[in-house]
Amino acid sequence: MTKWGKYWDWESIPKSSLKSRVRSINEANVEGKLGEYGTSKQLVGGTDIPTERLSIGVTSFKAGDRAPFHFHLHERVYYMISGRAILRDIEGKTYDITAGTAVHLPAGMEGAHGWDMKEDVQLIVIRPTGDTGSLQFNMDESKPVSDIKDANWIAATAWVREGEGKITKGIY
Repeated sequence: MTKWGKYWDWESIPKSSLKSRVRSINEANVEGKLGEYGTSKQLVGGTDIPTERLSIGVTSFKAGDRAPFHFHLHERVYYMISGRAILRDIEGKTYDITAGTAVHLPAGMEGAHGWDMKEDVQLIVIRPTGDTGSLQFNMDESKPVSDIKDANWIAATAWVREGEGKITKGIY
């Protein structure tokens, strides 16, 4: 037996009860779903291939598409496979996002962003399992106020801009 215990000792694992959970998914075999802002394919972490913590998908946009300024309740990572887009953040800074670029977006308003697609774009989207992507809060870019009408049904972290542009965090 190894120092890691019987579960890490290959010889002690009953081979008859060991079943692989490895899955290989080719994007070409996954049906895309047309959304309000692009087409998405859920590769891993959806109902077909559930996961414990992470969901991975591919989202495609056409040149000229624009995703409004918004934020999500969970952090996300985008990886640009192809194309070019301009990403805007809550401070008005713009980022030229091209193939090979990763973008980390924190949860809540500090991760608020909007997209302007300059070319056809394909992004890998990594987010927590259970975050279907359908929950986003659109915002007016000129002020950090969400269009949430009644958020009593959800406990969320809110970011509030106070005088001189200082952003503070609170649970509301």
